[in-house]
Amino acid sequence: MQQIAEAIVNRYFRTNPQKITSLGGGWYGRVFLAEMTDEPTKVIIKIHLDDNPLPNDPGYDAHIAALNAAFDRDSVNGLLRCDRVTKVYSERIE
Repeated sequence: MQQIAEAIVNRYFRTNPQKITSLGGGWYGRVFLAEMTDEPTKVIIKIHLDDNPLPNDPGYDAHIAALNAAFDRDSVNGLLRCDRVTKVYSERIE
C-alpha cells in the first residue's frame, strides 16, 4: 500500500515524496503521512480497502442487486438519509 500512497502523491501533487510513514489503519484501510519538499510539505493520505466486484467479475450483478435493494429499502421519495455525526479536526503542520 505504500507504493499506492507514493503514486497518489506523484499524481495529485506532481512530485515524489521524500518519505512515506505509515500512521496505522484498521478494517477500512491504511493511513500514511507523505513528506515532500514542495508545498504542501506534509499530506495525510487515507487509502480505503475496497473489495467490490468490477463489472466483468463474477458476482457483480448480485452485488448491484443487493445495493439497489438496500437503497429501495432505506430510501424515502428517492433520497437516502444516513444520520451520522462526523467531526473533522485539521491543522496546518509546520
